[in-house]
Amino acid sequence: MSVSVWKLTFNNQNYELFYVGKSVNLDEASGKLAQGVFTTFRTYQHSKVLRFEDHIERLESSSSLQGRSLALDRALLSSAIKEVLEVFSGSNARIRIHCAFEKECIDIFLMGEAFLPYPDEIYVKGVSVRSVNFQRDNPASKATSFITQTRELRAGKPREIHEYIMVDNAGQILEGLTCNVFILREGIVWTANEGVLPGITRQTVLDTVSLTGIGIHYGGYPVNELNLADEVFITSASRGVMPVTEFDGTMIGSGKPGQVTQQIKSLFE
Repeated sequence: MSVSVWKLTFNNQNYELFYVGKSVNLDEASGKLAQGVFTTFRTYQHSKVLRFEDHIERLESSSSLQGRSLALDRALLSSAIKEVLEVFSGSNARIRIHCAFEKECIDIFLMGEAFLPYPDEIYVKGVSVRSVNFQRDNPASKATSFITQTRELRAGKPREIHEYIMVDNAGQILEGLTCNVFILREGIVWTANEGVLPGITRQTVLDTVSLTGIGIHYGGYPVNELNLADEVFITSASRGVMPVTEFDGTMIGSGKPGQVTQQIKSLFE
């Protein structure tokens, strides 16, 4: 599987796509470009995107937090993405918008690859994660510099570990390198609200949790109290809702995906 990259330019009420080339994966493709901000999402039913407007608003906000003004034409951008999706012949895709900060301008790049869902077995058995003492420099901004900063960490991750979960200096669970984290304890869902990227899928899941009547505690969960957690799950555009059954060597709950996680996953889908 490879990633195709296009440069996108706007001219009055039109756009143009210029094919740049291929890369092994999205992060390698971003690494070849100037630093900036980005967003990544998957499509459903070939061309549908969950909360597309939220992705674009976060892109613009992320750019502003980096000191660069960015205003994207939604209609033209949407048309360009639809053209890119034609490459995937009706299949779902992962799309990344990379806004590269050049000295005098911001260059826009679109990247696409076929979307390959995680195996069903992962959702049946759950995954193992490990904590790492690490934090984003600017949590509210989805900056490409974070990809660079975590490259070695991700490259050294053992195969049996699905994801690293960032923990602050006070021992509070924040988020994963590529996901948000939710912990269920005594009927309350915990999730950090400060020091984390405002995930688009995270917000959809929070809306879903609210519909169930389950309480939400906005705050970092103590990593040294994982033995008291009933369920843990992580969320992202590519994962959806994914159960965690082992965290830092501690079995979560019964060691199987919990009932609440399954309920939220079902409602999310």
